[in-house]
Amino acid sequence: MNPPRRPRAMTTLPVAVTTLLGVATPAAGSSSACSHDWHGAQVCVRLDGANGWNPVTEIWTNPPAGVRARGMYLYWNGQRFGDPVTARRVGRTLSCTWQNLQSGTDTELCVT
Repeated sequence: MNPPRRPRAMTTLPVAVTTLLGVATPAAGSSSACSHDWHGAQVCVRLDGANGWNPVTEIWTNPPAGVRARGMYLYWNGQRFGDPVTARRVGRTLSCTWQNLQSGTDTELCVT
């Protein structure tokens, strides 16, 4: 029996934040990215914040129907960050948020 596939999404912030800061006020910025493996888990990572402080929200858009909750890990520049956060089902998706992280603007964040 194959182990369940783990969702994964990654976003690299330098280009996205540089682009957004060019059109936004200096105190505002946001970014998002989604996985593009159409045969596996579809996971999106969204950042909304100001001055490098970003809550990080993970949204698993196509979890199996029976999955009600799943532990998710945040990776910051390739290193696992803290304890897992439980993503819970809301409608057809699973989601969770890591609150108030000072991720800065030159950071790679990944969720599994």
